[in-house]
Amino acid sequence: MRREKLRIVQSQNSSGLLSRKTVGLTVPEAAEAYIGRRASLVAPCTLELEQGAVKHLSKYVATVTLAKLDSDALAGYVARRKAEGVGNRTINIEVGVLRRVLKQFKLWHLVGEDYKPLPEPKNIDRALSPEQEIKLFTVASTRPEWSVAFWVSLVTAAREGQIQRFQAFPSPRQSGGSKSSN
Repeated sequence: MRREKLRIVQSQNSSGLLSRKTVGLTVPEAAEAYIGRRASLVAPCTLELEQGAVKHLSKYVATVTLAKLDSDALAGYVARRKAEGVGNRTINIEVGVLRRVLKQFKLWHLVGEDYKPLPEPKNIDRALSPEQEIKLFTVASTRPEWSVAFWVSLVTAAREGQIQRFQAFPSPRQSGGSKSSN
């Protein structure tokens, strides 16, 4: 099956079914085009996550062109990331970005058709114990801005990363101007 796919890719490349521009793109170049198209379509946090995934992908496949990328390269990438101690969720995110990049160029079926995402833990969150909640409230109450973050997290079930990115809207006085109603 794999040999047949390789034969098809080679015939597509030699017969011009894939444009020379597409065939010659490196994975980081293709990813840059993908990120450029996604910038206006997704939230800033999603874009940041995908850019981080591209950064890691680029370390391993910086010089590999789309035409040369195959399932062995994908398996090698996953194995190297696992050997570095990277978690399954992170690897799945990175491969997911690569999948979307390749789908954009209609090439995923040649690389990852048989790829199965790594298993991820089902229950990664855990509730704070009553003692931990008391300690958190005590520390948060020492500064007003921390108290706001505590109450927001308590009421909304926001996670650590979301709390860290939380910013209160500045008042008109803090932003240097006032809003006028016309």
